[in-house]
Amino acid sequence: MKTKVFTILFGLVFLCSFVFGQKQPDSTQIAGVASLQLRLSNAVGINWNDRTGTPDIITLASPVVFSSDPRQSAELFLRELVEIQKENPENDRLEFHSLKENRGFSYLKFKQTYKGLPVIGGEYVVTVQNGGGVQTALGLFHKEIRIDVVPTIVAQAALAAARQDSRQELRDSLRESRLVVYSTEEGYFLAWELRIPAAIGFEDWTYVVDAGTGAILAKQSTVINELPMRVPVPDADVYPRHPYLDTSTTYISDFNVAETGYIQGTYADVYNDATSRAYDEDSHFVYTPANTHFDEANLYYHIDNFRRSFWNEIGFDEFTQIIAHAHTTFLDGYGNPAPNASYSLGDHHLRFSDGQSVSGLTPSPKKKRLSCTSTRTR
Repeated sequence: MKTKVFTILFGLVFLCSFVFGQKQPDSTQIAGVASLQLRLSNAVGINWNDRTGTPDIITLASPVVFSSDPRQSAELFLRELVEIQKENPENDRLEFHSLKENRGFSYLKFKQTYKGLPVIGGEYVVTVQNGGGVQTALGLFHKEIRIDVVPTIVAQAALAAARQDSRQELRDSLRESRLVVYSTEEGYFLAWELRIPAAIGFEDWTYVVDAGTGAILAKQSTVINELPMRVPVPDADVYPRHPYLDTSTTYISDFNVAETGYIQGTYADVYNDATSRAYDEDSHFVYTPANTHFDEANLYYHIDNFRRSFWNEIGFDEFTQIIAHAHTTFLDGYGNPAPNASYSLGDHHLRFSDGQSVSGLTPSPKKKRLSCTSTRTR
């Protein structure tokens, strides 16, 4: 574990595991890719999301300038994807949401709507060079939504259903409510998205309630996003770089954890598969490299930092919390050491081992570099 490049390895595992497993693109979409390549005189790389059957990564071999204005260039590029995404022009929209600029690039976020309602999870962030050259689009589009957008129950009825479902007492009032389109493995639903304050304390709950039946589709506490920091500021000791390159550790006096006593926060939650997870009621996670909890602090720091310094910068400000495990033991079917890290399609957790020296899997300047090739790129 001590010889793992946390930032690089996390990025590789994340990018290699960007999908779920269900749907595939149909013949119309495949033909749309071929047509797009001809129109743009460009090689187009597509990473298909198996849950929606639409692209979650679109890359152009050479940047294409649709307009010198970044926003207009991104909008014109997205119009080229109508066939590939199977958009219905009457109902589906990708509406401009925000623009962020960083190191000569513009990152433009577009959010999906269906008949004017937000589609939860539907969005693209388009990367545009200075001068208007479009390079990539990352995100998700939900195709072939066919639902009525007139609710059967009102927001207060949805609140009543949420209060009946909760194991703890919620207030009989709403901070926020809105109608949304929500997807599950069973399909698409018109739903009420509610933010409900708890009766005691500062915790809020977000509930997604079927606007037709009152069934609970999803729920999540906002506690990981809003817990205040303790005084003094939480701290930790981590390797800022690969210890093979730099054996020194760095004291971090602004460790972005929530007030729970555990190594968890808005963007990451870290467990320890070898022992109980780290706990300190004052959030002082200062350990020596020999301590098992040192690795938890390292994982958290680099995942959280990667999320804040990269994904936030390009517009993914609503990304799901990442759950990671330190000290996982990986063995193949023959009892031999297996990869240093893995991503589970079952629970969507990242797991990191203690770095068995498996050929081609342990990052080292003297060994062959890791590669990430998607088998779904057409």
